[in-house]
Amino acid sequence: MKLLFLMPYGIGNLIILYPVLKKLHEKKISFDIVTYLKSVDYITREWEPFRNLYQKNFFISNNIKEALVTLSKIRKESYDVSILSFPSARPHYNLLHFLCGARDRIAASYPDDSLCSLSFLSTRRVPVEIGLHDTFQNLRLVNAAGFSIAENEIEYFSIQNKKEKQIGFHVGCKATDYYKRWPLQYWKQLIGMIQKETSGHELVLFFGPDEYEELKYFENLEGVTIKKSLSLNALYDEISRCSVFVSNDSGLMHIAAFTGAHTVSIIGPSDFRRTGPFSKDAVLIHSDYPCRPCSHSYYRKSHRFNCPDKKIACLSEIKPQMVFDEVCRVLRR
Repeated sequence: MKLLFLMPYGIGNLIILYPVLKKLHEKKISFDIVTYLKSVDYITREWEPFRNLYQKNFFISNNIKEALVTLSKIRKESYDVSILSFPSARPHYNLLHFLCGARDRIAASYPDDSLCSLSFLSTRRVPVEIGLHDTFQNLRLVNAAGFSIAENEIEYFSIQNKKEKQIGFHVGCKATDYYKRWPLQYWKQLIGMIQKETSGHELVLFFGPDEYEELKYFENLEGVTIKKSLSLNALYDEISRCSVFVSNDSGLMHIAAFTGAHTVSIIGPSDFRRTGPFSKDAVLIHSDYPCRPCSHSYYRKSHRFNCPDKKIACLSEIKPQMVFDEVCRVLRR
């Protein structure tokens, strides 16, 4: 079987997929991959855990001419099966899947699927299972291709014993996910509490290009180390040093879990059953606000933010003391 995997759009989604790809590799099942986001393409090529999993890597650029050349190369491979990794809610994912030209094309089918998703371009659609983590949604797609990998064969990310006493913080997230950001004043209170109660730990704050306002808010804070706009390799290395990582629901949260940190995640509108860190030791802090989750759940419509009152009360109800208590519990382990 010639197998092609269309990689997900986003660093967090890529890391969530990793345990399934790793298991395929361990079972000596060869596959090629297609990427269409520069950061995902870079990680699959440059990060050691990823680059030995696959045979060939095709990158589909935003440049139309370059994309057509790449698609032509993919089609010449004449793949037997292609798998569109989960999530795949947007129509252009399904269109790209179709254009890659595999004879058998496997993708997920959402409960609220419609013609506009273009999922009908796939030859086989696997129903999304409510309550299941994205890693296992991807496993179901793989098994639909004819493999028989049990859920208990998939390895969770495990906590690593690290020499460095470093606590990482990610107070932001990408700009389009603004609704996942815990209030900055709460972050400042939490960091102050941790500074008073812990000793011997370096507190490191990470900021990306979408987090200018957050950086300005914290750049003069005493007693912390600021890491800003790091390359993906440097980001991986720096987060790898963190034994504890406190964050919003973000790609850096998944990197921290991947590197074996104790993750303490502040979850707002998202459905953490789907997108939480793939670690049995992860600490997920969320409110029981009646309308959550309203984002990133098991329906196509949840791909967009749907907060009824737009105030994101489910996040503001989480107070600094709640998070501080959980961080202290982790530090005592």
